[in-house]
Amino acid sequence: MDTSITTCPLILQLVFERLSNNTDSTMNVELKTMLLEVIVAALWCNTEVVLQTLDQATLAQNTGHSVLLEFINKWLDEIDSFYGMHDRKVCALGLCTLLQMGSKRPHDIAQMSTRLLPSICTVLESLEKSYANQAKEDEEDDEDDSDDDYDESGDADLEVYSEEDDEEEKKAGKNKMNGIEENEKSKKNETTDEEDLSDEDDGDDEDDYDYDNMLENFTTCIDSNDEVDEFIIFRDTLQAMQTSDPEFYRVVTTALTGEQVGTIQNLITTANNRQAQKESKKILASGGYAFTSLEVPQNFNFGNQQPNPNSSFNSPQ
Repeated sequence: MDTSITTCPLILQLVFERLSNNTDSTMNVELKTMLLEVIVAALWCNTEVVLQTLDQATLAQNTGHSVLLEFINKWLDEIDSFYGMHDRKVCALGLCTLLQMGSKRPHDIAQMSTRLLPSICTVLESLEKSYANQAKEDEEDDEDDSDDDYDESGDADLEVYSEEDDEEEKKAGKNKMNGIEENEKSKKNETTDEEDLSDEDDGDDEDDYDYDNMLENFTTCIDSNDEVDEFIIFRDTLQAMQTSDPEFYRVVTTALTGEQVGTIQNLITTANNRQAQKESKKILASGGYAFTSLEVPQNFNFGNQQPNPNSSFNSPQ
């Protein structure tokens, strides 16, 4: 028996109770985002169990308010609060799950339909920038490693000083240090307090940087799984919706602005490039390379518009 069927509802109930406690003054944005992410991750892993648990919570409350609708509202309201790359990836996968439900999609999700694609665009755009920054940092680290290797190899070519020259340099350095030592001591006491305060501020800044850096680079098995690519999943979800769920596809795309359509175009291009890179890596790993034709969707019709032969996508009128 799948343990998630028995344990997941219990965990979700605790999370719902904490999220619903609006009188809790200790509920900061970070904690709220973490709680939301627990539900989002469960939604992606086991959608049916999550929906059943939400329905049961709605019946138990007996207030006439949908717990599912409340959760989605809070999720989309806090969409900019998913900071780390892992958090945003899970968020994007969860949003794609809402689009993939087809006939099993609850009415509460349909009520939020016009907010889904803009929210996914926000998350994926942010992720794309983070991935680009990470790639740049990795490239700079590789360059630094290359420079270190070069410096080590160049040490053998440095001029070797004689023992006499070395001794004279030490004496000269010692005399110079004696000349400035007293002056340095007199300044030291004057600057100690300022340095202590500065060190405290620097320590706080370093702690904040370390925490942000740790959060940004936090990974799980999902992140290391090359088959789980949120950009490709988003592209494939749009393609599937257009053919198998055209009415809902029309609803979620009709209200898009021209800027949002352009963003989706760029995200589809990113998905195509990422898939091509993955295919190239597989071919290289197998010991060769072959130029193949990669079939990618080219006609996404937004709203009720006919495809434009001069463009891959169509902006809303």
